[in-house]
Amino acid sequence: MQIKLLKEVSHHLLSGFHCGNESIDTYFQSQAVSDDDAVTYCFLDDDLKTIIALSSLSCNGIIVTSSKMIYTYPAVEIKMFAVNETFKHQCVPGGDGMHWSDYCFNITIAKIYEFTEKYCGASRMFLYAVPQAYNFYVRQGMRPFTDLLHGDDRMYLDGCIPMYMHL
Repeated sequence: MQIKLLKEVSHHLLSGFHCGNESIDTYFQSQAVSDDDAVTYCFLDDDLKTIIALSSLSCNGIIVTSSKMIYTYPAVEIKMFAVNETFKHQCVPGGDGMHWSDYCFNITIAKIYEFTEKYCGASRMFLYAVPQAYNFYVRQGMRPFTDLLHGDDRMYLDGCIPMYMHL
């Protein structure tokens, strides 16, 4: 597997990417390239002919209210993460039974750690999980927001579950 930035990948590869969620597919196929607020990583097969997964990362913050105080904790947002339907339930060759979804998500987390340690401090990461992916993210160590944490009101987040993790 190879990892490249979306801007380094041929557009025709994106048209073959389908994760099973039309909104997420639309974001990656037509909006991610011009999204100035996120950097998208492509996880490609060794032949560079198929996208295994995509992950868009963005700087953001988590707003916390406690008593009468409001805090914003610096955080990295996984704006979008998706695995190609073809690879969703396949194991990584030589990966001791690890699925591609777990493998690519773990690499995404490693990229976040690298970024926060070298370039921009943040002690948390978060995402908005589609309901079908909720259990996957719980297995990865993510937790749903508590009543003290506040999510965004962006339109495309309707029905999504805000989740976070301490780095």
